[in-house]
Amino acid sequence: MLTDVLEADVFINLPIPKQHDATELTLGMKNLIGSVWDMEQLHKVDLHQHIADINTVRKPDLVIMDAIRILTTNGPKGLERLKT
Repeated sequence: MLTDVLEADVFINLPIPKQHDATELTLGMKNLIGSVWDMEQLHKVDLHQHIADINTVRKPDLVIMDAIRILTTNGPKGLERLKT
């Protein structure tokens, strides 16, 4: 992880939930993969375990999600699901 993330007094995670082929739904936990240098490699082998491991290293103090996109396009109650 980035040194800044590890040394920060307060760590705020601002993910945007979306559908994802490998994890079906991405939320705050997968968002932390972005703090790893070689995230492409993490996607190739045991992505779910890597997500869990990263989230044990530095837990956010606050998670704020903007779910407007997923709810209006492809979320559990989004427009795409209402059309089918």
